[in-house]
Amino acid sequence: FYHFATRVEMAPSSTVLVNCSRQGLTTFPTLPPHTTMLDLSHNNLDHHSYSSLDLAQQHYGEVSGLLLSHNQLPAIHTKLTKMRLYRVFKADHNLLTEIPYDFSLLLQSYANDQITLGHNQWRCDCNAEITNMNLLAKVSDVEEVTCSEGSVPQQII
Repeated sequence: FYHFATRVEMAPSSTVLVNCSRQGLTTFPTLPPHTTMLDLSHNNLDHHSYSSLDLAQQHYGEVSGLLLSHNQLPAIHTKLTKMRLYRVFKADHNLLTEIPYDFSLLLQSYANDQITLGHNQWRCDCNAEITNMNLLAKVSDVEEVTCSEGSVPQQII
């Protein structure tokens, strides 16, 4: 019986933070390889911004924290469901009206992620994901998550 030790080579662990806040961006930028945290807050991102986003070519594969606060995003695009946002997802102060079911499940699946969704125009009804108590339990600014005018129910909590 022979036992040979194998050498396991591990890449160094690091956090690469890219701060693109307050740059007047209208599109998602190409990132340096291995970016893990991306701050796109206080820009001019809107529904057109998603059209040119290519997660693989623009190096979004390792992003685990995404800050989209204070933009004009009316929706969370399905492209974002392919990201592993286990650290942070902030999309407060946008024009969001609904959250996709798959994206809601993604956010709920992570134990320690920080989520903010307040100050949007949430369309609330009995089947809306924004009224899902499992999701709301993870939202740190839940007191700022309100239903838009004409929603039934008019209150989330």
